[in-house]
Amino acid sequence: MSLSIMEIQNLHKTFGNKRNKTTVLNNVSFNVEQGTIHGLLGNNGAGKTTLIKCIVGLLEPDSGDIYYENVDILKDKDIRTDNISVLLDGGRNLYLYMTVKENIKYFTMLHGITNYQNTDRFKMIVEYLDIYNILNTKVSNLSFGMRQRASLAVALACDFKLIILDEPTTGLDIHYQEELTKLLFKLRKDFNITIIVSSHDMNFISHICDYCTLLDSGNVVKSGSVSEFINIFGNSHYILFYDGELNSENILAIKRDLKHVNINETNKVIEVLWPNEESLTYMMNYLHNQNIFIKEIKKENNLKSSIINLLNNNENMGGVK
Repeated sequence: MSLSIMEIQNLHKTFGNKRNKTTVLNNVSFNVEQGTIHGLLGNNGAGKTTLIKCIVGLLEPDSGDIYYENVDILKDKDIRTDNISVLLDGGRNLYLYMTVKENIKYFTMLHGITNYQNTDRFKMIVEYLDIYNILNTKVSNLSFGMRQRASLAVALACDFKLIILDEPTTGLDIHYQEELTKLLFKLRKDFNITIIVSSHDMNFISHICDYCTLLDSGNVVKSGSVSEFINIFGNSHYILFYDGELNSENILAIKRDLKHVNINETNKVIEVLWPNEESLTYMMNYLHNQNIFIKEIKKENNLKSSIINLLNNNENMGGVK
């Protein structure tokens, strides 16, 4: 059974003054289990970035507590700086004008480690992350993928136990996303690291995370295992492959009757969430009458459909209070 490495309790954060105050985090509470990969999901403005800034100390919450291994890191800031690292998109947590080796040297010195580049652990990390060829390259000259590896090298060199990645797939092609997925799995296993991933990419989250927390307008809609999201909250997610030509009237009719639908006319694919089989039958009959014929139907229950369903329910209820 996993133990919580981090507990966030009733975290509240507002911006503005008394007359014009905006609540960004509304009593946010959830746990992060040790040795797991935990996803933070939510649309723009959901509160993910503000939450991360509160965890790493870039912002102070108005109220609430953040515990790392049962220590309140809002009061004991040394515990936070010694154990928690954040990897910002594009390597913004590194000094761009310095080389990879200089960054590693600088940040390890901040943690009281001198001559780190001469240690066996340094050599092991360089080999493990396959960054020997970029050690003397300035971070500004690296690709996004290599910047991430450089950031991970700094985190491993400083022996951080909790690593937070903010939008790690931004700017990465499919090949590098697959490499990143494999690398994070290896890091968790080989270094016993806990990882928090904040991302809009639900496919990435579903492939890599054990648990996830869904935020909407500063509220926690749901926190739990990925399998729990899918099994309990998943709508039927259908992919229809059709033959024929949809005109603008057909497209408007489909989008009017179905709230969550995506139509790819180039590949002749309709992707949609249906709450019940009757709606599916109705739509297929409509398409048939328009001389649009369904060649194949695939049905899935996945994290994407679960998140859309949860957010839709939350919107209908006026948000979580």
